[in-house]
Amino acid sequence: MELIRITRFGGDLKPTNGEFADLKSLIEQCEDLYPGIAAWYKRKVISGFGEKERTAYVLYDGDIPVGAAVLKLGADAKICSLRILPEAEKIGLGKLLMALLARDLRNTSSYVHFTIPQHIWADKSQFFGHYGFKDAGPAQEQYRLFDQEFFCRGTFDDMWKTVMQSLPSLLRDVSINGYRSRYDLIMSMQPAYAGALLRGKKRVEVRRRFSARWVGAHALVYSSYPEQSFVGSFRITNVVEGSPTEIWRNFESEIGCSRLEFDSYTKNTEKIYAIVADDRFAFKSRIPSTQVSHLLKRDFNAPQSYSAVKDGSGLEEIGSISALLQATL
Repeated sequence: MELIRITRFGGDLKPTNGEFADLKSLIEQCEDLYPGIAAWYKRKVISGFGEKERTAYVLYDGDIPVGAAVLKLGADAKICSLRILPEAEKIGLGKLLMALLARDLRNTSSYVHFTIPQHIWADKSQFFGHYGFKDAGPAQEQYRLFDQEFFCRGTFDDMWKTVMQSLPSLLRDVSINGYRSRYDLIMSMQPAYAGALLRGKKRVEVRRRFSARWVGAHALVYSSYPEQSFVGSFRITNVVEGSPTEIWRNFESEIGCSRLEFDSYTKNTEKIYAIVADDRFAFKSRIPSTQVSHLLKRDFNAPQSYSAVKDGSGLEEIGSISALLQATL
């Protein structure tokens, strides 16, 4: 799996001087296509970061900068610069950059546009057409003597639809900033228990129905009402089946509830399951289910206990969304 690091620029984010240098270098590599692009970067892009009207990304494959993009925000947003090295393009990082740009536009933009040299449009029209950018014509401003600049515009909805279709398969092969994008289960927990587990105050989750086949599985944690949000993840290292008395005796200090709460939950049950959690990871910012439903363009129905994430179930997209949103915070 390719381990991809992302640096985001703009607003209150504080990239290092080296990361700024990498962004500048990748942009200036397009000087032959856009004469004066270095002056544009200094005059427009840097000030745009401070005014929160522009964002940018640099992608790193290991320590090597392999791609960059600059985006101007707004209702009719503009992709100002998009640069992918050939080796990065082969592993789909152009699609990852498009997904990151769409992430920044999801709450503000109805349309997206860009300009592009005619010869590049002829070569890349299929890629951009896949995102809904299908019609291109001469731009008002021309940059070169012998290669016409084309203007292209599409809807954000078309762009996002393609992002959602391509993201799960793309993130099977890359990990962005160490965030998982594929989970085996979505597990619902009451907010107090979800918080205690992710903070390390609780190590064992008790369920009336479960299976030892999930040992080794990775679970995405859904914090139920009133939070109704995805809040983190963990790996299942063991599943122990036993009577309520046995489970309490073996895991009392790790279950994270009182004996009264435990007895209330396990009443009239002969057998229960202790799910042992490890590699617990709390998200930097919770992801409300309403936001997930908005991005998926369909309702998300939270499982009462847990749901298996299978290819084609629609649930695999939720892991992709969580990785995309969290990795750029």
